[in-house]
Amino acid sequence: MTQKTNGTMDERRTTTADGKRTAVMADGKRTAVMAEPKKVKKRSNFETLIKFGTDASGLERTFRLFQALAQCIAHIPSIRTTFIFVISSLHLLLTAISMNGIVDLSFSLKELFPASLSLSAEAEAQIITTVLGIRSKLAQGRRFFRLFRFLENFHSASTLYYQAINSETGTGGRGVETWLDIMSKSFNGMYLLFETLGFFAALGVPGFLHVEGQRFWLFALVCGVLGGVVKLVNDRELVQAGDTSETEKEEETGTEGDEYGNQLKEEERQRAALEQDEQRSVSRKDRRMRIKRRIAADLLDLAQPGAVVGWFPDWPGMIGLMMIGSTWITGVEVWEKCAAVNG
Repeated sequence: MTQKTNGTMDERRTTTADGKRTAVMADGKRTAVMAEPKKVKKRSNFETLIKFGTDASGLERTFRLFQALAQCIAHIPSIRTTFIFVISSLHLLLTAISMNGIVDLSFSLKELFPASLSLSAEAEAQIITTVLGIRSKLAQGRRFFRLFRFLENFHSASTLYYQAINSETGTGGRGVETWLDIMSKSFNGMYLLFETLGFFAALGVPGFLHVEGQRFWLFALVCGVLGGVVKLVNDRELVQAGDTSETEKEEETGTEGDEYGNQLKEEERQRAALEQDEQRSVSRKDRRMRIKRRIAADLLDLAQPGAVVGWFPDWPGMIGLMMIGSTWITGVEVWEKCAAVNG
């Protein structure tokens, strides 16, 4: 225990090992002082953007977003028409600026949208072929960032496995949650292993290898969704059990220092309990939000491997939209990690 003396107020402030602060006045009275909340240092948005753009996970998420957009443009006519209109408008704008023809720009834009709707079949087919080619190159480029990710997943799965078999509390709800995490990481590791083998073999990879890799990814996503649901269910029970044990601990420590009066001790205990409740509430909300985001991302990703193995309808446009949603959700996690100063 450390003590700090304040000469101007004639009081003695005491900070305990658990971070609680109290003040003992000159007349012997003791009162509680609320501890200042810790401020999490974060980077500015521009610094976060730089970190995100140079981070391997951030680049992989960016490539995946562009890949999903390209798939939507190729397979959804309304999105393709909007894309053609935007590109044509930008081209017309740049041409008008270079030729000082801003006055005629408004008249040209009126004729541009009907023209984009009446593209020839050959021109539209050429656009689709180009966009699908870009999508294929982006998918191939993403493999560079996932070349050895299977090792990370296998290591995480083995760590969880040994922790589960060596723990005496590995039964019940927590046991189901742990084993679902183990299976999810194991299946995901097998999927990434097949992706790595396909990367090295390039075009010589048999189709069976790709399909089986997607099957393992599907199993990993299903286990991830089930594990997330179990975590949400168990979270309330763990929080309630933690609140009960913390209350009992406070009651035990509250018997010390009776010379300061029961009323002051009760006031101190209530203030400390309120502060801890607020901190636990913020931490719990953040934890549950992360779990919910992961469940949503896994659910959106289910359609892609499910269509490859033939268990889901093969709707490329809809799959592209779901890829955009899951990429955005997982990209938020990478963004938050990059925003942290120690990230």
